[in-house]
Amino acid sequence: MPKRNIEDVVHRLVKALVDAEGPMSTRQVAKRSGVDWKAAQKYLGLLNELSNAGVLIESRRGRSKMWLLRKRREDARRLKKVEALGEIARRRWDRDIKTGRLVETEYGWELKIDA
Repeated sequence: MPKRNIEDVVHRLVKALVDAEGPMSTRQVAKRSGVDWKAAQKYLGLLNELSNAGVLIESRRGRSKMWLLRKRREDARRLKKVEALGEIARRRWDRDIKTGRLVETEYGWELKIDA
């Protein structure tokens, strides 16, 4: 199975949440969007952190995390903006790697600052 890019996974998750009639568990979102459970867990958490406006409502029911959009139509527009921000961040990351400003070291990625 070919590996999906980040934008495709996020788009599928957002579409599944917009189409939902009520709160869904991570596993249900993953099943509806056609993404594996771990990827859904990772990207739903990332979307929740990135959206300062509180687009996603995260709650717990037992051991499961439940996800719901606040206002579906309005938040679908906001989530498109979040998707665009992810694309911008990826482009900046790629640019910094190509220009040599971002260097991989043994401790992780470091930003090289010219003095």
